[in-house]
Amino acid sequence: MRPAGSASLACGGSRVGGRPCPSLPCALSAFSAGGLAGMLVEHIIQLIEGKASAYVFASPGCKKWDTCAPEVILHAVGGKLTDIHGNALQYNKEVKHMNSAGVLATLRNYDYYASRVPESVKSALVP
Repeated sequence: MRPAGSASLACGGSRVGGRPCPSLPCALSAFSAGGLAGMLVEHIIQLIEGKASAYVFASPGCKKWDTCAPEVILHAVGGKLTDIHGNALQYNKEVKHMNSAGVLATLRNYDYYASRVPESVKSALVP
């Protein structure tokens, strides 16, 4: 059951290399959601404003520079941003630039949304 007072799901990663992302339909159906939009920071603002409950980027196309500032903003207001497996993102010089394991972000109820990510989506997004 969706947490009380939750809004919609903001999703990204609809295309990978110009092709439709194969993990996105599965992720959307798991969250009973629809709707795609642009930049990650826009989605984080939607979370903070209460216009969305979770953000899922179910593809490997997002880069570290796309997540670092939005993650700081989200953490500052009590939210959480991880890869799709729940691992903290790393930003040191030894890590690759791509967030190959997707992104999951919420302002609250992180565990609920993390539990809704299908195993097929997780297995398609290798850290």
